[in-house]
Amino acid sequence: MDFEAEPGSRRVPEAWELPTPAYPVNDRGQTYGADIDAPNPAQGPDLVRAYATNGKLGYVYGANINDQPAFSSPEEAAAWSRATRSEAPRSIPVYELDGVTVIGQFKIG
Repeated sequence: MDFEAEPGSRRVPEAWELPTPAYPVNDRGQTYGADIDAPNPAQGPDLVRAYATNGKLGYVYGANINDQPAFSSPEEAAAWSRATRSEAPRSIPVYELDGVTVIGQFKIG
């Protein structure tokens, strides 16, 4: 979708106006790749490229790294952020491209 603003306008396209990147698909029908180009976490691939703590390159489930709740106010978001900062880091599995075979762990936090 092309986006043209009025001359002198500072309007920025909304996230819903941005196309989802064309991610490749594995044999199980899951999209994979880097989520850096996604307009928002919901438009990222199913399997996000990540390095495990053992140095192996693989994939983590995007849903496992983007698991924050929906907030109803800025105050609620700030309270959640303060609470999670005090939590110990957690680990999630890193998979091969098949999304099944675990090859390591990825630390969050």
